[in-house]
Amino acid sequence: MGGSAELPVKLELRYAIEAKRAEKGLEMPIIQDIHRRLPRELTMEEEERRQLRRERNKVAASRCRVKRKCHVKKLLKESDELTRANNSLQNEIEQLEYERNKLEGVIRNHVCEMNQSSSTTSPTNQSESSNDHGIEMAGNLIPRDTTRRCYGN
Repeated sequence: MGGSAELPVKLELRYAIEAKRAEKGLEMPIIQDIHRRLPRELTMEEEERRQLRRERNKVAASRCRVKRKCHVKKLLKESDELTRANNSLQNEIEQLEYERNKLEGVIRNHVCEMNQSSSTTSPTNQSESSNDHGIEMAGNLIPRDTTRRCYGN
């Protein structure tokens, strides 16, 4: 980094900007010159401290990169596991919905008539026989298909 070479370029740009602002009638911002610390020769002791600090920083940066890579690998692995678990649960949901629909169809198409010859019926049989519209399952009324009949004892 050549400090003396940068100073004239920066001044030239500054003067160009000030000239354009003046042409447009804009106010000139008050810019205080920032006195840069000019590079000076370091003593042997300062150079050693600087090198030691740079070396420690290099080691710390390397450890940070390794730690970050491990963390990213861990997150990717966890993400893959969660994706697999999610897919497995989605498949299980589909299977259970298929089974539920299949069982609802069986219930919808199944009508069981008890032996008509007996004159007395139990209270549970009365409630089943009185509801010819369907069977209530999980709060929903499933209509019966009366074309299929099952004859009991």
